[in-house]
Amino acid sequence: AARPDYRKRRSSQGMIHRDIDPAGHDARQNLRKRLKFRSWHRGTKELDLLLGPFADSCLDDFSDAELAEYQILLEQPEPDLYEWILGRESAPATVPHFVLGRIVGSMPAGAGDS
Repeated sequence: AARPDYRKRRSSQGMIHRDIDPAGHDARQNLRKRLKFRSWHRGTKELDLLLGPFADSCLDDFSDAELAEYQILLEQPEPDLYEWILGRESAPATVPHFVLGRIVGSMPAGAGDS
């Protein structure tokens, strides 16, 4: 579904104001930007190259619940997250599996083979 257009407008004093979406689209957009940045700047290049492209291609279509799950995944220790994504270890039940499954499903064939 297309989002409404919230354009910048000029007030009578010439100041530019951004129309604020009462549903919080600006807050969601800021969260998406932060999550994309964190996906590309994890600390290890390997994980950056797995999560960055995924975030760029998928986060814009994520629901609030999916964004929350992704945020939880990004808070996990890097070695664990890397092993879960590559399928070398199983993630514990406390980790959100829906978004993790989408990440794993987006990996190119042969990723993680060594």
